[in-house]
Amino acid sequence: MWRCKVCGYLAARDSAPKVCPICKAAQDRFEEFPLTTGPPLPVWRCKVCGYLAARDSAPKVCPICKAAQDRFEVFMGVSPTGG
Repeated sequence: MWRCKVCGYLAARDSAPKVCPICKAAQDRFEEFPLTTGPPLPVWRCKVCGYLAARDSAPKVCPICKAAQDRFEVFMGVSPTGG
């Protein structure tokens, strides 16, 4: 799993994308994001389209479907405080 350090986009693949499909950040702006030991940041899911973002808080607007921040929920049983 790879996470864009700019926008929080998650990519479930063997290597980081060459360019982030959300914010267009270059491949060197991605970091490995291990889910087996528990994520270092909360993972937010858009309840409208399923977009996932790993960041401190939910995006103000979903970059995919434009849903408002209140349409996001914490995903995978991870709380915003990490507990």
